[in-house]
Amino acid sequence: MKFFEQMDEIEREAMLREAVAFNVSLEAMDESARLLLEEAARLRMQKVRATLKKAGDQTNE
Repeated sequence: MKFFEQMDEIEREAMLREAVAFNVSLEAMDESARLLLEEAARLRMQKVRATLKKAGDQTNE
């Protein structure tokens, strides 16, 4: 805490802006990861459906 208190106002503001920017960056990465996981799950289900359809088509032949 003493380190932060010894900084001048400009240094503190710059450090806080960097921390906020880093946090925003992490939130954006979290959102990107969530979207990628959703897309992966969608593609997996699409593959499962195609496999089940193919198996059903082979059974009907």
